[in-house]
Amino acid sequence: KQWYQRRVRGNYFGNTNFFGGPASACVSSLQLLRDMEREKQDAMFVFLSDVWLDQPSVLSKLKTMFTGYSKVPPFAFVFFGNFTSGQSHKNTVSKMKAGFKALADMLSSYPTLCSDSLFLFIPGPQEPGPGPVL
Repeated sequence: KQWYQRRVRGNYFGNTNFFGGPASACVSSLQLLRDMEREKQDAMFVFLSDVWLDQPSVLSKLKTMFTGYSKVPPFAFVFFGNFTSGQSHKNTVSKMKAGFKALADMLSSYPTLCSDSLFLFIPGPQEPGPGPVL
């Protein structure tokens, strides 16, 4: 069914890239992406949400997780915000800077993860930035 729906959409929209970026065509239609998918069929992704980097207990748990994954690095870690625990925006930016600095310092202890894994950070709804664009 999913294949059929994709084909129907393709009949209407072709390979148009609606999401921007350097590709003029939809990335799912790119041969390079298809080749990468075939090569990395066993790729592992780690998804985390509400990773409050201003909380010492969260940083401690991240260290435990990174220690475990350092022996078998996943293809990517995907972090979804919010990255601070408070609802107040008063000190959010300074808390985020300090939290990401602590995360970077921690990750420097795991060179295998830094070289073999990708890290993607997606801001949450209370993060400072351009607003609710996602």
